[in-house]
Amino acid sequence: MVDEEEHWDGEKVVEWFKQFRFISTQFIQNLNKFEIDGSMFLEMENNDLKELGMKALGERREVMNKLEALRASQERVSDSKSARLRNKMDVMEELDRIHRENEEIMKKVKEIPNQFLCPITQEPMSNPVMASDGHFYEKAAIEEWFGRRK
Repeated sequence: MVDEEEHWDGEKVVEWFKQFRFISTQFIQNLNKFEIDGSMFLEMENNDLKELGMKALGERREVMNKLEALRASQERVSDSKSARLRNKMDVMEELDRIHRENEEIMKKVKEIPNQFLCPITQEPMSNPVMASDGHFYEKAAIEEWFGRRK
């Protein structure tokens, strides 16, 4: 994966350099000698390559171009992860807001006097009707109740 290079061990770094046909045995030995890992690899500059034994400027340019492309792809992955994280945080904040709103609504529902709650649904009545027993019910609830008794 593109975002794992910084966690590479020395062997993975050596593998990456071996894609170039011109990499010398001495250069590979120097990578191992100085224990170049993924985080050091991603920070490499032209002079680092020269000090490790890559003398030809054209070769260093070719390696640096590939390394820059790798860094750029890492930044895109990082930006994408950041955007997903921000989106998740936005969703969590929205859920938190909805939860707080729900708690406020539930407090208000609990404050509603019992005589405004339908005995069948235990919810506030929006269309109350009085039945022959003298109690008030939500119209749809009492009609459904009578319908089931037939």
